[in-house]
Amino acid sequence: MLVLLPVALPLVRRAGPPLLALAALISVMAQLLSGASVRARLTQAFLHPASLTLMGFFAWSTCTLLWSPLPARGLAQIVGCVVVFAAGLLVVAQPPPSLGVAFHRLFALSLTLGGVVVALDLLSGLEIASIVRSGEAGHRYNMVAVSLLLLCWGLSGRKDVSRAWGCLAWISVSAAIVISESEAAKLALAASAAAWAFAALTPRRASVALVGLCLLLCWLTAPWLGSVSDALLPSKGGVLEAAHAQERIEIWRGGGLAAIAALPWGSGAGAALAFAEDAVRMGSFEGMGWGHPHNNFLQVWLELGAPGVLLGALASIAVWRAAAKLGRSAFQQTCGLVAAVSVVALVSHGLWQAWFWADICIAVFVLRLTAATELGRL
Repeated sequence: MLVLLPVALPLVRRAGPPLLALAALISVMAQLLSGASVRARLTQAFLHPASLTLMGFFAWSTCTLLWSPLPARGLAQIVGCVVVFAAGLLVVAQPPPSLGVAFHRLFALSLTLGGVVVALDLLSGLEIASIVRSGEAGHRYNMVAVSLLLLCWGLSGRKDVSRAWGCLAWISVSAAIVISESEAAKLALAASAAAWAFAALTPRRASVALVGLCLLLCWLTAPWLGSVSDALLPSKGGVLEAAHAQERIEIWRGGGLAAIAALPWGSGAGAALAFAEDAVRMGSFEGMGWGHPHNNFLQVWLELGAPGVLLGALASIAVWRAAAKLGRSAFQQTCGLVAAVSVVALVSHGLWQAWFWADICIAVFVLRLTAATELGRL
């Protein structure tokens, strides 16, 4: 079922969350019907340090609804992400079926077809998209480009599967990303490829330290990203203007000022939407009219304050420590996945977008199958 996700994404951009939830339900039901005991595995999964810190993160997010200007919307956003992470944990916690080789080939084929559909549709003036709904624009594929990139990192370099399968998928997805209007996907593609190469060419300790340091910097520097970027990057230039860099810097600067003003407890879950809808709030912090600051780390600072940042950073490090114990091929793929996730989270999508987290969970599940190894206690 999940193998069809890359093909479905060009037509149904948010297909990840419902497919992940359905896969979790089917997985648990299959285990129960087979007579297998799932209690021990689920208990172990939910007691993992990463799971515990994530639960703490969502518990604190719920507490912030008490002072949120939009508690109903904040609650809906939190519930959507909780469902996605719970489903992802349920899927990954189940014993992997012996479908590694077949799943690898089918998923690679699905990614290849998904990339081809995106590329052909963009080159043809969105003729395919218009079949589903009219009035589409090229940026509709920005989300799809990011999703395909994340899912591609689930394909490990299995020795019992020809490299041609993975190469076809990567060529197709990379072409779709380059043709798309998603600058975030392009930047994430370059950064994740560099991270994968670094992990392949250097001792593991170097990769663990570098990626861990980058994660911490993303968390610690988020409120000042706009000011630092404005100081370091030129104010004019063809590339920067094409990527709307100055506009994004203004959003980060306004979000950073609002986040610092809201310390230590944050503005409350859902507050970013309130800034976009309230002219007074928006006027106080220029650039806040987008519903979210286009930076996951910054949105945690803004809405959840210091406790949210602490819990989010601890969860990230706990996940990374578990990933550092993987086999060589799976570890290299995970370095690429973490780099892609970090870049997209840093420069593009909002904190509470469930489709983004669902794609990450599915990529981890796919890697678990295609690498023929279990991802520690993730």
